[in-house]
Amino acid sequence: TLQGALVALLVERSAEVLAEAWLGAPQRITALDLRYLATAKAGPVVSHARFIGPPANGTLHVELRDEGRANRTTATAFLQ
Repeated sequence: TLQGALVALLVERSAEVLAEAWLGAPQRITALDLRYLATAKAGPVVSHARFIGPPANGTLHVELRDEGRANRTTATAFLQ
């Protein structure tokens, strides 16, 4: 089972990597709205990140999924 702070770190870094790839420069998260939905027990845990609106607006949505448990969503977050 992943500890809550590690879940938050995975969500944050997933958003930063996507933003950096699209915008071509280092990015930092300034706002995080995170929901813990279920524990990740089997793994691997995979992140799915996407922009909400144009990348320049800087709003992202990230989901963490436990592939070993039928791709169950374990956390979801909105970030800026």
